[in-house]
Amino acid sequence: HDDDFYRTPGEVTAALCDELALRGISPRTILDVGCGDGAIGIVLRQYFPKAWIVGVEPNHHRWSLARRSVVDNGPTYNAVDQVDWLDVANDSRDWTRLGPLQAPEMIVFNSPFKLALPFKQRALNRVARGGLVASLLISQWDQETVHDDERGKFLDSLRKPDGSEGYGKLRWKGRVDFRGNGKTDRVSHEWLVIGPGFEGQFVRVPRSPVATHEQLGLFGKGTTS
Repeated sequence: HDDDFYRTPGEVTAALCDELALRGISPRTILDVGCGDGAIGIVLRQYFPKAWIVGVEPNHHRWSLARRSVVDNGPTYNAVDQVDWLDVANDSRDWTRLGPLQAPEMIVFNSPFKLALPFKQRALNRVARGGLVASLLISQWDQETVHDDERGKFLDSLRKPDGSEGYGKLRWKGRVDFRGNGKTDRVSHEWLVIGPGFEGQFVRVPRSPVATHEQLGLFGKGTTS
């Protein structure tokens, strides 16, 4: 729905990519789920110019914008598919037509809050063994729960034998301007990352993504955002 769409500021995705770079992680295949008009993909392409990056987006208008999105005069995505990530019919679709993406090394998304859990569950079933799932969420997503609900059971299923959390969090100072109007959101956000090397880690990243899209200079540069 239109009211579920909040463009991800470039600084937010850059904070994730900076952390990956510091760890020497350079995924060769990336799936951007619910890619919108390409905001996350633009930054991914800048950091990982040789990666095979595919976006999926159910909204026809935003899908068409993502298809036309470019970075440094080159396409942001290697392919963009108009598809609903949560549609079970996709389980039998031929993903090979989108290139080497049957099991991407990283899946990234900024999903609607109410769909965060099913997005994660499907991503973990799709990501390559040893790959990463990175989702942008409000900072207390993993804490505002009790252990007998679906979210709590999911988080418990990620725990390691020693009881440590099976995911890591990247949080920055300040709040995020998702609407592009110069006003930050009322709550803080963070990346929740599931994958090797992030388990049980809490990292404060130096970026403070409070600038507008125009101030960041990442949008409107040969794009249709």
